[in-house]
Amino acid sequence: MPSGTAIPTPNPLLNPLGSYYDGTNVTNLIRDAIERAIYDLAPKQYDALKILNMAPVSTTLLDEFFYKEKVYSREALTVSSWVHGTATITLKGTYAKELDMPVKKNTVICDSTGVPHIITTLTHSAVADSSTIVIEKQTGGGAYGAGDFLANDVLSIQAALIGDGMDTFANPDRTRTVERYNYIQFFQRTQKWTPLEMQQLINAGTTDILNYEKNERVNNLRLDLFSTFFNGTRGEFTVRAFDASGSTYKAKSMQGVFPAMVAGGSEHTTVSLSGLQTAFESLAFSTNHKAVGGVRMVYATDELLYEVSKLYKENGVRYRPSDKIADLNLTQYNIGSMKFVPVPCELFREHSAALPPSWENKIIVLDQATVQRKIIAGIPAEQMGETDNKQKGGFQDYTIWWVAAQQSLQMNQVLGSFYIDVS
Repeated sequence: MPSGTAIPTPNPLLNPLGSYYDGTNVTNLIRDAIERAIYDLAPKQYDALKILNMAPVSTTLLDEFFYKEKVYSREALTVSSWVHGTATITLKGTYAKELDMPVKKNTVICDSTGVPHIITTLTHSAVADSSTIVIEKQTGGGAYGAGDFLANDVLSIQAALIGDGMDTFANPDRTRTVERYNYIQFFQRTQKWTPLEMQQLINAGTTDILNYEKNERVNNLRLDLFSTFFNGTRGEFTVRAFDASGSTYKAKSMQGVFPAMVAGGSEHTTVSLSGLQTAFESLAFSTNHKAVGGVRMVYATDELLYEVSKLYKENGVRYRPSDKIADLNLTQYNIGSMKFVPVPCELFREHSAALPPSWENKIIVLDQATVQRKIIAGIPAEQMGETDNKQKGGFQDYTIWWVAAQQSLQMNQVLGSFYIDVS
């Protein structure tokens, strides 16, 4: 094109409504408006999606991604058996590689009474309950006895030593990790009108039916995102075309928060309502891996959260004869140095059809800082638009309005989250 000639249709105008194209601020503003329509303007039931969307989104190059999860490197050892003649302890658990063991030669461990011992040799084994350590007492500590260690005794790790004058490096170690993966899932809802149908709706003009139908599709997309965020199962499906072609396609589905917690070994319990307070506090303390004052979110139905509030507040509230309001709600639970914020999720109820019936009695306590939203780079996280007519001037001259999204998550550490089933 000759220099100075104006481009008839500037490139930014050709981009879809959700485009990230930087040539104009208009497309970015439209993208933000779409996010706001899907998340910010959603009813209270979708607060979980709003909270997830507050964190910066992370991009991946493909529709599947891998990530490393750090394993706690100082886990206590548990005794399986003890041979006092050779001072050998067989450990519970499986340590397929030396790297899997949280101790090394020259590590000082303490028995259940606090007495220190140093590890002189160790062996690892891929067979469960077969790895061993040989120990030695401090100088002048005497011989071992048959009852010095019992099955299920827990051994704490004190320190790794180096001796005066040692001319070699000691205590080699590496960070232990677990590799996990997830898929990006794509969502779409559409509405289709023929020219006759659309014109009749416009002519009648008694209600804003077109916008109403579009809002319904957005609402269904929210339900899809909400249900999959909590309970999506990672895998692959075969998707079939809606036309008569019979074409099939492959579609990936993402792993949601709850399946990730189950797979990663998050603590959980089943308890009656009368034991809920004790169970909640016990799990809260045993999963407290955050810094002092760290906040975790408590997701459950409004009814269950109200029951939790009553456990802490009902017996201690006093009213005056002039009081007109009985307030038994709590907006935060402070337990020790921990903070918990309740998030009502009425979509956990059976009649919502968003989650299995058992979710009506489930409490999910989530360390939200460990959950990161993931999308494919270069594709908008949310999009909506309207197609051109399929066949201008023909009988099939229909219009399709659509709204779509992509979503996945990376949950880096599940041990700071827990769940409770209330029976």
